[in-house]
Amino acid sequence: MISKKIIKKSLIAVGSALTLTLGIAFAVNAMENKDRTEVLTTEEWQYEGTPGDLSQEQNPNNYVRPTGSLPCSTGSNICSVISTEDPSNPGHPQFSNALKDRIEDRDVSEADVRVKN
Repeated sequence: MISKKIIKKSLIAVGSALTLTLGIAFAVNAMENKDRTEVLTTEEWQYEGTPGDLSQEQNPNNYVRPTGSLPCSTGSNICSVISTEDPSNPGHPQFSNALKDRIEDRDVSEADVRVKN
């Protein structure tokens, strides 16, 4: 008959081995996740709303990926913006407050707002 002491030591050994195995698995997983870096790429997004309507110009849903080259140059109407895709709104750009301000001011100095006549 197996004594209670042997059973107790065996359970402790199995528990310790399981804890060690799980700890190693979590450590490896954490190291793998650390190595993953997400690269955010900027894209040009064409404005398709009403020219001069600020509420539409600052709405990312009014921007799409262009199908060709855009006629952006100089002027007072928004032509396009340069931004990353919004992960919570795929197919549309992500707008920061600073980008919205540059849209409102027609500020092309950061090269992320493009205008046309």
